Amino acid sequence: MPRVDVPVVTITRAGALLGSLGSEVTGDAANNHTMKNSGVEVLGLRNNGATTRTVTIPTPKTVDGLAIADRTVQLLANEHKIVGPFPEGTYDQASGTEQGQMHIDVDHADVRLQAWRIP
Repeated sequence: MPRVDVPVVTITRAGALLGSLGSEVTGDAANNHTMKNSGVEVLGLRNNGATTRTVTIPTPKTVDGLAIADRTVQLLANEHKIVGPFPEGTYDQASGTEQGQMHIDVDHADVRLQAWRIP
């Protein structure tokens, strides 16, 4: 199955809803996720469980033939974090149907994801 999209909400002066009131997506450890990225997006991560969870943001690029290490984020039980922004040249897929998108891998359905664009 394809990766599950994390919709990006543009923040306005009127505000953007958070968590389950907004566009929060439940983690899919089997298919993982993708998010449109233009370099000004941030990702909200929430651990809805009682065990530490890990989110991995792969970096498909290389520098001088060397792989760039993936970004990993540890979420303690019931912890919330906002991470980003993510430079396009480091995190975005360079070609194919996912060009201009970044991958987000979760280790469990306890993880909740939400994305915002800061104009």
